[in-house]
Amino acid sequence: MAKKSRAKSKQDLPPEFLKKLRSITAKRAKTVIDHILKHGFITTEDLSTKYGYDHAPRAARDVREQGIPLDTFKVTAANGR
Repeated sequence: MAKKSRAKSKQDLPPEFLKKLRSITAKRAKTVIDHILKHGFITTEDLSTKYGYDHAPRAARDVREQGIPLDTFKVTAANGR
């Protein structure tokens, strides 16, 4: 049974919303948004290993403070946790 993807493709997003996403210049929020647009989601592990952000809730909060809604869900990390 295939796992249903939670991520929407860029084509599913309204053009005005994409314009708002691209207008954000705050470094941490932009990093999170760009990763989500490319991959469909971002994990705490991605934030830590790829981008050096050890406090993932702060990065997600930066995005939300820019007026961008985020869905939060749990996944199993590489270490099994």
